[in-house]
Amino acid sequence: MPMLRRTEGKMVYELRPNADWDKGKAVEWLLDKIQGEYDRKVFPFYIGDDVTDEDAFRMMDDLQGLGIIVSETAAEHSTAASFALRNPYEVVEFLNAFANPLSTGVAGTGEPGAADDSSGSASSLGPSPLPLPAATSNNLGGSSPSTVRPSQGGSREQGAGSREQ
Repeated sequence: MPMLRRTEGKMVYELRPNADWDKGKAVEWLLDKIQGEYDRKVFPFYIGDDVTDEDAFRMMDDLQGLGIIVSETAAEHSTAASFALRNPYEVVEFLNAFANPLSTGVAGTGEPGAADDSSGSASSLGPSPLPLPAATSNNLGGSSPSTVRPSQGGSREQGAGSREQ
């Protein structure tokens, strides 16, 4: 039995241990370690750009996290990701919004349950959605920078001034 197995992606071959292990299980393991070490609940999100990331996107649903695919053509194929960003530049904007919450109007003390709670839950990110420019998972065209639409599997729509989960 070979010790490694090859997994094919869009433009990549991944060599993985020949075990019942994938990116989704790796994310779950990391999250357990982080939450155990810091004794704090965190809001996980996973950003990927390949079919090899689909296991992690599926795990985000189980963990009540956010799976984000980076793809110009996300509307043209099936994905387990909840949202999409078109390119790495939009990923940088998204990550900057998380890293610099005051610049996007998202602030908090970090105290769970506080009015300005930033404990990591999506509902603590403030009344306005983070700037995910033209971000959708199944319809990349026609979205304004302040509009976020989940995949067709979801039923909620978010626009400026809403942040419902």
